[in-house]
Order: sequence, then C-alpha cells, then structure tokens
Amino acid sequence: MALFERTAYPRLKQNLTKTELRDFYTPPSEEIEFVRQTARKEDTQLHLLVHLKLFEQLGYFLNIEDVPELLISHLRSALQDDIHTRPFLDREALVHGAVFEAFEFGANEVSCRILLALSRDTPVGACFQ
Repeated sequence: MALFERTAYPRLKQNLTKTELRDFYTPPSEEIEFVRQTARKEDTQLHLLVHLKLFEQLGYFLNIEDVPELLISHLRSALQDDIHTRPFLDREALVHGAVFEAFEFGANEVSCRILLALSRDTPVGACFQ
C-alpha cells in the first residue's frame, strides 16, 4: 500500500524544514505585490498569502487552523509585517479567495476589479474610474 504522502492527494507536513520553507513557500516579489494590491488589511494580506502558497503546493485550500504556525510565521516575515495574530476568515477574505482563483485561472483585470469592489462595498462602476 502506498504512503498517503505519495498519493494524488498531497498533505501539508506539520514539521517543515527551513529548506522546504525557502524552496516551496517563500513568495516571489510578484506574489507579494499581488497580495498587497488585492487586500487592504495586513491580516487579510497574510491570509491571502497563506492560501496562495498552500494552493500552489497542495492544489486545494486548507482550514487556517490546520496550517503550522511555522509556515504562518515564515509568510508573515516575507510580508515584512508586524502582524501577531493568526489570519481569520471573514467576508473580505472569502472574496479575496475568489479574486485569487480568478487571477490564478486567467481571469481578466475587469473581473478581478469587480470582485474587489464587491469586497469593499464599493459601487462596481467606481472601480473603473
């Protein structure tokens, strides 16, 4: 019988090494820029970045409670923020998840702007001015 880690359903290790953090979970500058432009609040930026990196590695989203603190700390330092709270799931984070999925699957800028406007309770027409 194959080990679960070697199946088509990868799992997140709870004890990541420094090499794994550096190689698989350190965001490039383009991802940091995307996160900063997409989310307004620092904790939401961290939440978005955590899910971005996890989706890249695993191909699915995890509950934030299942993410090791070491990975959250690594991504927090990559954002160079002094956020000392775990990211939480709120309405804005849900919409940012939709924006991320749209961005990841090649949605155009118009679609992403509309989703962002909805997350900020802004009239959709205002995002094109």
